Amino acid sequence: CEGEPISDITYQLGGGATGLTVTGLPQGLSLDPVAPGSDVYLLSGTLTADITADIPAQTFTITTNGGSCDSAQASGTFEIKSNAEINLVGSNNNQIVCFGDQLDEIVYDTKKIDDINNILVVGLPETLFTYAFDPATNKLTIKSIPELNIPGTYEYTIYSKETECNEAEANGTITILP
Repeated sequence: CEGEPISDITYQLGGGATGLTVTGLPQGLSLDPVAPGSDVYLLSGTLTADITADIPAQTFTITTNGGSCDSAQASGTFEIKSNAEINLVGSNNNQIVCFGDQLDEIVYDTKKIDDINNILVVGLPETLFTYAFDPATNKLTIKSIPELNIPGTYEYTIYSKETECNEAEANGTITILP
């Protein structure tokens, strides 16, 4: 998953090779000798790229060099899965609304969330607020009844759930004045 360390992989030089080069490693990974002058190399690191979609196959190639014989190659493939995201569109997640008025629509853009069942909204009473998810645009929209009639402060949090990698959350506050 994006942002997580990989399990270390060890490679050992052979056949008289004195070094190696690597191409195609995902951002955040490296292949280094375990000690200076060692013929054992460790592929390790954390997948640091901020990706917007899964990468089903990123291939890397290791080529030996230095020895009197032909160079040897080894290759591998990483499947990198992106994390869920919930991002506010605009800047109106914290609103103060007068009694009897209506909330300005609040819109969140999501990533790795397939439908409304993968979203949990906590803190908004259903008698005052509604929310809907459009899977075609990956947008979550929060609305209110036409005339807000119960004064108070409503802190809310939106959670992603049941996604493959790290979950996401976003929050805001809606205050209805008397």
